Amino acid sequence: MFYRLTDNKKFKYEIQFTQIQRVSDGQLGGWIESESNLAQDGSWIGENSYVFGSAVVYNNSSVFNSTVENSLVENSAISNSTVENSLVENNCVVYDSHFVNSCVKNSLTVSNSIVENEILKTNPLTANPGKHPITVCDEKTAVGNKVYIHDYWLNNIVEFGKQHSYSDDEIELYLSVMTLLINQKKKELHVLF
Repeated sequence: MFYRLTDNKKFKYEIQFTQIQRVSDGQLGGWIESESNLAQDGSWIGENSYVFGSAVVYNNSSVFNSTVENSLVENSAISNSTVENSLVENNCVVYDSHFVNSCVKNSLTVSNSIVENEILKTNPLTANPGKHPITVCDEKTAVGNKVYIHDYWLNNIVEFGKQHSYSDDEIELYLSVMTLLINQKKKELHVLF
């Protein structure tokens, strides 16, 4: 047995959580809704993390300072992130990010990203030139939390910028950075496939 349930209980998200404790050294860990959320295989949830719903953390995965809800985390690490209804597998590292209804796999490192309804198979490219971060995935680009196909953004960044009070220089910078990242992603995908 790798961890045990403690008598420590906490209510959050209208759910009762139980804190875990590592058996080998007594280290207190994070909070789970039920034992089905964390496998007894060396996986670990850090003290400031919550795993609940149908989420499963297993196969030597680690979760720190994060919330994982209704997701599957296999052989990966998540830190300072929120992962909802998503799959993170095969040696991925996710930090400072928010994933909803998405899949991340194949040894990706993803940081400072908001990803919704996406499957990431290759590393997303990210930049933060101003008010909203840019994340370029295989087929789509996210600006802030808005995700559209690449061409949509290339054709609509001026309008988006005006709606969000970007200066003309900021709009030009966003268009330049976005174009550079999208072209780089297309080159990467061409080489991979």
